[in-house]
Amino acid sequence: MTAIADCTRICTRLGVAKLTSTSGIDLAYLPAVYPKYGVSAIFAAQSISQVEDVYGKNWEAFSTNANCTSFYATESEATIAYIHRKLGTCTVRVKVAPQMTGQRAREENREQDVMTQDDIRRYLSVEKGNGIVFPAGGRPVRVKNTLYFRECSVWQVDPDPQYKEPFQRAWARKRVENFLAKRAEHQAAIEPSGLEP
Repeated sequence: MTAIADCTRICTRLGVAKLTSTSGIDLAYLPAVYPKYGVSAIFAAQSISQVEDVYGKNWEAFSTNANCTSFYATESEATIAYIHRKLGTCTVRVKVAPQMTGQRAREENREQDVMTQDDIRRYLSVEKGNGIVFPAGGRPVRVKNTLYFRECSVWQVDPDPQYKEPFQRAWARKRVENFLAKRAEHQAAIEPSGLEP
């Protein structure tokens, strides 16, 4: 309930009664106002189509006001087209074969897509676990998505009750728990009970 109260308090301070698309407020411009009030927010959506449906024609204001925009595992045609447009083109120097005998090969500059839509679709497939990050004012970066429950040490995260933990990880977790329990017992035995003789 405190998260809802905090959100309501912040929204009230910003002059927003309700953060929905039906509130009559153009929500797409709120990210531009957030820094003034010390608010930072994370917006997540399944696809660009979802964002367009909720925020209408001004939906791109979210990505233009963001410090960083990330895309992972998508099959949405609209999202792939948006990433393709954001990546843009680059100039490549190509050698052109001579038209007639005796001529030398010449070099020519051609524009080509940084990644085609098919390249983006294959790169962002779920199996590969890749992502593309667009930092504000910087070049796009290709990243690898790591799963926290595989990468973090067993004592850093609790097991997810919805998924069965791999055997080695469960075994390591049990060893760490036993070690911590024995250390706590040892500390309790060493520490004085606080009674004077």
